[in-house]
Amino acid sequence: MERTCSFCGLNIPDGAEVCPNCGAPVAESEAGLPRREGPRSLDELKEYCREHRLSPEKILFSIGEDSDEPRVNGIFREPGGDYVVFRNKSDGTRLERYRGPDEEEAVQVLYPRLRDELARRRSADYAASRSAGPVRRRAGCLSRSMLIVIILIIILSLVFTFLDKRPSKGYYRFNEVYYYYESGEWYYYSASMLDWLPAGSLDPELKDDFRDFFQSSVYLDSFPVPDYNDQSRGALGDPEGTAEPNQDQGGSYSG
Repeated sequence: MERTCSFCGLNIPDGAEVCPNCGAPVAESEAGLPRREGPRSLDELKEYCREHRLSPEKILFSIGEDSDEPRVNGIFREPGGDYVVFRNKSDGTRLERYRGPDEEEAVQVLYPRLRDELARRRSADYAASRSAGPVRRRAGCLSRSMLIVIILIIILSLVFTFLDKRPSKGYYRFNEVYYYYESGEWYYYSASMLDWLPAGSLDPELKDDFRDFFQSSVYLDSFPVPDYNDQSRGALGDPEGTAEPNQDQGGSYSG
């Protein structure tokens, strides 16, 4: 028996704990709670970007206008009145995430992506300030011996980095969440966003014992998630409902 999500209005399959479309908990949806906090119109979404200094051009978001640029997420209103939320893939093809007359619903589909991008940028800026700040403060008073020590440390670090075995490119499964590692970066599949997203800080167990969670270097048809290298196979195009709606818990580790 299918139920209707009070947050996004789409059907929730029987037995699901979260809505596969918007990620809202089923218990809250059935209780008739109001929509999640956040912008409810295009104007509020633009104001949210201004308040948090999110330049749409720099973060590949198009707010209020259509765009054919690759890897752009966007929202705009068609001349006929429908709102369209979309994502352009790197090859130029488009995936529509919402199309309809409800402005608030359309904004709620795109807003979590902006929120996640803001959190990612803040985390990156904080890490950069932590690593670069102390060096800048002490650079003017370093003695020659200290410079030699620093150079030796850098050389040893490079040697250890070269000898250290990095995770193999491919798919990993940890705590029922699927991850993908490539070129030094981790990604996880978000069932609520129906997309592969950059992972934040990893759980130490996954980070240290990644070999124990390795699944395959190539995509297997048995995986309940779309191919990282072919995102057109995402859950939006999954008529059988094989995507796991309860997987969206691997974005970052807070413990």
